[in-house]
Amino acid sequence: MENFIVALIFCSLLLFFFPVFTHLSLFLDLEEKRICFGIYLYKFIRLYSGWVNLSDEGVMVHISDKKAILIPYGMIAEQRKKLEITAGFQILKYNQIIEVGSVLELENRIWFTALAQIVSSQIFSVLQSNKHFLSLECGTLLLHSDDLFKITVNITAVFNGLVLAIALLKKVLEKVLTYALKREKQKN
Repeated sequence: MENFIVALIFCSLLLFFFPVFTHLSLFLDLEEKRICFGIYLYKFIRLYSGWVNLSDEGVMVHISDKKAILIPYGMIAEQRKKLEITAGFQILKYNQIIEVGSVLELENRIWFTALAQIVSSQIFSVLQSNKHFLSLECGTLLLHSDDLFKITVNITAVFNGLVLAIALLKKVLEKVLTYALKREKQKN
């Protein structure tokens, strides 16, 4: 039992101080009208996966074939204003591949893929000027026979448990401070 506790403490300290690599894979398919996703630790431990599609009421997040969660559009707009990304989460790698088939005319496919490459290269150059360690890639694939439009995105981010604990502590302290200020106003 002592060896297990020592090993557990050692592993906890490793996760607390050393980097944790998180991988997000996204796959947009316009033919099926859905976005498939997967979130992985160290690229092989699956945390969560599923697919997303749009409905009239909101965004449907499918956890399994039989279970889905509806997120109303209004709730997304509210949460977007509250979203805060800490500086402790660093994106290391971004890779996108755009596949365009005969869904568009040939000249439109060429214009679209050229525009995507230009926009991506401009965004990537600005990002890489600030953070030289970033690996940014964009590829396009023109297909003549298939009637498809697909986008594949792979993102790798890194953080450590200490940064996560600090971000969580910051949120808890903000909630406590807000609660204390409300109670003080109610007393007065």
